[in-house]
Amino acid sequence: MGSSLSNLNDGTNDLATGPSLGDIPESCVACVFTYLTPPEICNLAGLNRSFRGAASSDSVWETKLPPNYQDLLDLLPPERYHGLTKKDIFAVLSRPIPFDDGNKELWIDRVTGRVCMAISARGMAITGIEDRRYWNWITTDEASSGIFAATAGAESTIQMQAQAGRSSYVSDEILASIPDPGAMAAATWYSAAARAVKELSQEVL
Repeated sequence: MGSSLSNLNDGTNDLATGPSLGDIPESCVACVFTYLTPPEICNLAGLNRSFRGAASSDSVWETKLPPNYQDLLDLLPPERYHGLTKKDIFAVLSRPIPFDDGNKELWIDRVTGRVCMAISARGMAITGIEDRRYWNWITTDEASSGIFAATAGAESTIQMQAQAGRSSYVSDEILASIPDPGAMAAATWYSAAARAVKELSQEVL
């Protein structure tokens, strides 16, 4: 990375290197951020002061929340979200919210912002669920919050994880091939800025 990304700072370098990303107004940065995913916004927040401010802007995070996010908040006690910024609300809603006696959970995906739902077997209307010949209710530590799970010969979650593998087994060769995170952040920014300029110019025309 080194000097190739030296112009990503706040513009406080003693050497006159010309315009830098730190010279971009925060409002412009916030406009571009609306074209990025939440993880990308958080990664870019550390580049400089303008990016940090834009990454906490309510106008940015309002676009990342689903239109019905207030309905999700209504499932929580008011003290959990009262006075929070839109960024903090996004963080709260990205964690599972249990309802219906704990048989269902809602949350928003941290990348897409879409609403997700998990329904336990107790929350479903399953034909023949009380027929002991086919179904049997058992307790399991793998179920969220100790919820009872209905089993019918499903494979173990542990076996599925073993087949998929874990990140701890990543080889040194793969790690060495990962691009410089600073360069990736800059590339992400320029790509989003290009999309923003293109769409805004089309609106003007």
